[in-house]
Amino acid sequence: MRAVTFANYGPPEVLRLGEVPTPQVDRGDVLVRIVSAGVCRHDVLHRAGKLPGSPAGAILGHEIAGYVEQIGPEVTSIKSGDRVVVFHKLVCGVCDSCIDGRVDLCRSQKRLGTDASGGYAECIVVPQQNVIGIPDNVSMNAAALAVCPMGASLRALRAAGAELGMTVAIVGAAGGLGVHQVQLASSMGLRVIAITRSAKWSDQLAELGAEMSLIAPEGDFARQVKSVTGGEGVDIVLDNVISSTFEASLRSLGLGGVCVVLGNLEVRDIQVRPGLLIYRRLRIVGSGTPTKRDVRDVLTLLAMGKVKPVIAEELPLSMAAMAHEWIERGGRFGRFVLHPEDAMVS
Repeated sequence: MRAVTFANYGPPEVLRLGEVPTPQVDRGDVLVRIVSAGVCRHDVLHRAGKLPGSPAGAILGHEIAGYVEQIGPEVTSIKSGDRVVVFHKLVCGVCDSCIDGRVDLCRSQKRLGTDASGGYAECIVVPQQNVIGIPDNVSMNAAALAVCPMGASLRALRAAGAELGMTVAIVGAAGGLGVHQVQLASSMGLRVIAITRSAKWSDQLAELGAEMSLIAPEGDFARQVKSVTGGEGVDIVLDNVISSTFEASLRSLGLGGVCVVLGNLEVRDIQVRPGLLIYRRLRIVGSGTPTKRDVRDVLTLLAMGKVKPVIAEELPLSMAAMAHEWIERGGRFGRFVLHPEDAMVS
């Protein structure tokens, strides 16, 4: 089969489309013919060698949707021809966290596209428990984004204890995570303040549900947030950037507020002032992998039309390097999606 691989860390040009062995189905596995594969910032950092412990040579990609083409003899939960989204973590299924449904806390978890082959390919083989059926009226592009970024964003809002009527500031609102967080937060009845570096996306963010956009090209937006909230601050900040924005995120919170950390674009250490946390009773919450319930709930929201995928560009596998380059440059609205050249998107 064709797949995009990289032999060594480096710039986008190290990504090459070539032939690799087609994975084989074991007794409890399914082979998925990939139609849509999202491109995540995590992929970009991995390819550049900025994620410690992430090996070169992997087939990247963990945002995957397609058709079941082959099943193992012990597979009972799915059949050939079914449209599925692939859950992106391989988990043990037997630990207390997995049994409780919190697969995001499984200590044995491995990520597709990092620890196992991912979605920049024509096919992928995963255990049957890693595929989730797609509602008939949900597109492959939408389903590919149901785990990450949409499922991860729903998990972040739930981790923050989001409730109807709260105010949330979304940092990096025009990015692949942010545009879906705006929709999800709005659908949950939250007041949404979008934080972005450029005013050119304000109208689009308003259409997605943002009450207002604050423009902060240097990442210093705390005073603006305090001003538009009457000095109170917000209940929740979802920070998809962190490296240049974390202090402003904390200072934007009101008393008892929660900052959810999702991004780490520069993968470097940041400083925290304990006095600020103590005085304002703030909480910092790390959030990433969704649960399967989160993914199923997102698929339901997609089927109901409450949220929609925001696609910056659809590209063939052969242009994966271009997608990485555009992500590094910034300035594009939404998520990039790759397709095998002969895949039909539906």
